[in-house]
Amino acid sequence: MISVLRFGVERTDEAEFLDRVEVAINALSGCRGYLRARAGRSTDDPARWVFVSEWRDIGSYRRALGSYAVKLHATELFASAESGESAFEELIDRPNDGPVETHRSDLSDESRAASPSAPFPPLSPPASPS
Repeated sequence: MISVLRFGVERTDEAEFLDRVEVAINALSGCRGYLRARAGRSTDDPARWVFVSEWRDIGSYRRALGSYAVKLHATELFASAESGESAFEELIDRPNDGPVETHRSDLSDESRAASPSAPFPPLSPPASPS
């Protein structure tokens, strides 16, 4: 599972931003299921940044967000991210030294139907009074 957060960071705020990233990574890295985290700056616009973390599965990621250490040390960074989707399933990848691998979705049919991007189910007409 991959989490991608996007940020707008002015040059004058870079040092503080990177300090917050380091604190967040340290908090996340203590959580079960954590695999890796990193931040990067856009090569096209130096004010655009991403923070990417990788997790064993969606449950690990969600439990990490609820942990005391992450709430205490990473919330300030996460709260300053731009709004939008941030959690993504990894469905296909290719390790550097291996073949392309496909992965089964962890989302159930119910959770897919309940996602914000899924269309709403049709409304039933109201029952007529008897």
